[in-house]
Amino acid sequence: MTSATKRRLFQRLPCDLPITFADPKSGDFLGAGRFIDIGVGGGAVETELALSRDLVYTIRWSWRGKTFDVPAHVAWDGGRDPRTGSQRFGIIFNRTTKLHHELKGMIDHVRNQLWLSDGRSSREYWKL
Repeated sequence: MTSATKRRLFQRLPCDLPITFADPKSGDFLGAGRFIDIGVGGGAVETELALSRDLVYTIRWSWRGKTFDVPAHVAWDGGRDPRTGSQRFGIIFNRTTKLHHELKGMIDHVRNQLWLSDGRSSREYWKL
């Protein structure tokens, strides 16, 4: 167990969830990426972008007909993968109480589907 995992308040689940990054003030599109794991508090992303720890980003994704626009900031930089050229970052959501409940509902749905698992991986359940 890594020190980051020990400090986490919320469980994360592996996923393959397409996202976009935008400037929270202007709404300008900055680029795309993917969550590779996600939880109520944040997630790990892969992207071609060079994200800064000093900025807040709006991260957008859609899941089961709902669009999430979540303000977030970078917690850690995992470096660039020499095979793919993408970079990994840890993201922390700037949550409101309402957003916390929406994210928890999304995570709980996927977690409950895993209890009923028919052999699919948790990454596949994000497509439900």
